[in-house]
Amino acid sequence: MRARTVVSLPAFLAALCAACTHPAPRTPAAPTVEVATPLSKRVAGWDDYSGRFEPLDSVEVRPRVSGAIQSVNFVDGQFVKQGDLLFVIDPRPYAAELAQAKAQVAGARAQLANADAELKRAQALVSKQLVSEAEGEVRMAAQLKAAADLAGAESSVQMKDLNLSFTRVTAPLEGRAPFRRFAPGNIVTADTMVLTTIVTENPIRFVFDAPESALLKYKREADGGRAGRVEIRLQDETEYRWTGSLDFLDNALDRASGTIRLRAIVDNPKGFLSPGMFGQLRL
Repeated sequence: MRARTVVSLPAFLAALCAACTHPAPRTPAAPTVEVATPLSKRVAGWDDYSGRFEPLDSVEVRPRVSGAIQSVNFVDGQFVKQGDLLFVIDPRPYAAELAQAKAQVAGARAQLANADAELKRAQALVSKQLVSEAEGEVRMAAQLKAAADLAGAESSVQMKDLNLSFTRVTAPLEGRAPFRRFAPGNIVTADTMVLTTIVTENPIRFVFDAPESALLKYKREADGGRAGRVEIRLQDETEYRWTGSLDFLDNALDRASGTIRLRAIVDNPKGFLSPGMFGQLRL
């Protein structure tokens, strides 16, 4: 016996309408892509070194003459210019010695004038054969000795005058003077005691050591015309705010460490950098 399925007409029409109203599948939208232009520039490679600041020049001021300090004409830490008066050593003993030397010059000139006159008289008498030639030679020798004595007296005046000028101790260069080591009334000895030390501050040097491999690279870069620019930061700084350039390369490597000493010059117009400070350099 065959089975039959009976479907009602209204149900069939409802299913047919539902199939006709179902929407067709949509095509997916294209994805969004961001595009950026690449940046092209020269990038510098840096080598880092630790080092210390040093003055460009440093001079120990010593007295050229001995005596008592009469006055001190600067304050501790003062910035001085070349030729500024720093100390005055009691000039009275040296002024007296200069006056004595000048008096000796006057006496030597008088002796020379007398020797010249006697020589002329002796030469006149010798020409008339009134005295012997030996007498004329004696007068000639006396005149030469008087001339030599005058020259020695004049050189003594120059030395005494120079010693008197040394009683005024002036700054040999422009820089900063530290604390004074002697007060007025102290006795100082010539060429032995250090009165003060003057150091230059602008520009200032930064000294550091680099390995042999870096030395070879820097020499090749120098041959290629690339300058050795450096940047430095201090111990409490995070940015390299100080700039300079290499100006010195030692002439030999240290055999023990295999390093070589290099030096950079850094501008220091306000004197903020002081000799002895540590810093971190990149080259």
